[in-house]
Amino acid sequence: MGLCMIGWLEWKTMDKNWSGGFFMIQEYLSEELIQLDIQVEMREEVIDRLAELMEAKGIMARNEDFLYNVFERERNGTTSMGSEIAIPYGTSKDVNRSAIAVARLIKPIYWDDGNPVSYVFLIAALKGEETVLYSSLKEKLMDQKVREQLKIASTPVQVVSALQI
Repeated sequence: MGLCMIGWLEWKTMDKNWSGGFFMIQEYLSEELIQLDIQVEMREEVIDRLAELMEAKGIMARNEDFLYNVFERERNGTTSMGSEIAIPYGTSKDVNRSAIAVARLIKPIYWDDGNPVSYVFLIAALKGEETVLYSSLKEKLMDQKVREQLKIASTPVQVVSALQI
């Protein structure tokens, strides 16, 4: 067991997207997966909308199985982290590559834990990458400087830049 874990860590250390136990978030972001100032009423609506965008951009072949896994994950515990941010995530056999889609909402919606959410970061991950990618993004979003830059971002380019701080 120990040798397998060491081999896995060595492999991940050589991976260009891996840095000290965390993924390099900017490698999973693209301007085409960022929607600013959208109007939705419920979390399911924003998750559906971002998953459709990811499917249209080729991140996944189909989004039905992926959405099932995301909503199953949501039933098991909240992905709201406070600070008006939620990070729903999932994986499926139809995911072609790991990516993060972002939505900034015009008006906050209330997540299942009652917290208001204005920023949704939907992670579509290859099997085995979902929890590390989630942890990496959450760690980045805990930085107040990053959150301040997200609030003043007026373009997808600025959102990507904010997450590179």
